Amino acid sequence: GVAADGTVIVADMPVDLSLNSRTLLEPGELFGELNALARYPLSSDVIAMSPVVCLAIRTPALRMLFKQKEVAAFKKQVDERYRVRTLGSHLRQVELFAGLSDQAIEHLRQTADIVSFEPGAVIVEQGTQADAFYLVRGGNVKVMIRTGATDLSVTYLRKGEYTGEVSLLMKEPWPFTLQALEYVEMVKIGRAEFESVVRDHPPVEERLWTSVVRRLKERYAIPVIVFSGQGTIEAAVEAVKLGAQDFLEKPVEPAKRALVDRSEPNVGALLEDGL
Repeated sequence: GVAADGTVIVADMPVDLSLNSRTLLEPGELFGELNALARYPLSSDVIAMSPVVCLAIRTPALRMLFKQKEVAAFKKQVDERYRVRTLGSHLRQVELFAGLSDQAIEHLRQTADIVSFEPGAVIVEQGTQADAFYLVRGGNVKVMIRTGATDLSVTYLRKGEYTGEVSLLMKEPWPFTLQALEYVEMVKIGRAEFESVVRDHPPVEERLWTSVVRRLKERYAIPVIVFSGQGTIEAAVEAVKLGAQDFLEKPVEPAKRALVDRSEPNVGALLEDGL
């Protein structure tokens, strides 16, 4: 609960810990690097059980260290430790992936990319083709929507939050821009791997449709008509059950599109916007 002061001491552990549990750190173990970079509050106590010598690296030096090509292996080592020890648990904490088999989680763990962004870096740009599902591992991400020549901030993504699932499901471009507010670490799951999970695990697809319909209804307070490039009878039934007024498969026939434009002009606008 103490605010991080930029020193690599007591913070993000290289292993998963539950409440009131403990683990043993061996010589050479790293800990605290992610919390130091993102300046998160301290979340664990580290207690010396024997005489210990630790090397503390302050945040500015750690950031510079990660940028040096000569020590790229150090950053890779940090990322691989996270992949081996923690990523599987973090994926299980994603509501969308609840109930996935151990085999599916393991596949995602092995194939996911661990990516980093400097403060101010554009992670994805509005209007470009959605290419992946992103899970925030550390740092804060600003979500912006372009209106004319202005980018408006609409929300922020924090550790444990994710994005990209709706655009991948609908096969649409990014409806917003993501920008790193500070040093950001993310887990990136490519389109092919994400679509494989959706295809092989129907409950994941059901949760996705639930998210799509709920977000559209909350955001626009209008009747929701789902346009999809991968329409199935099951998906259509599920969308209507969740509150959608209709479900149309792309490409939409001109006569049906004209009917939608006349009856719900705002829905037609959503389709053009790729939302």
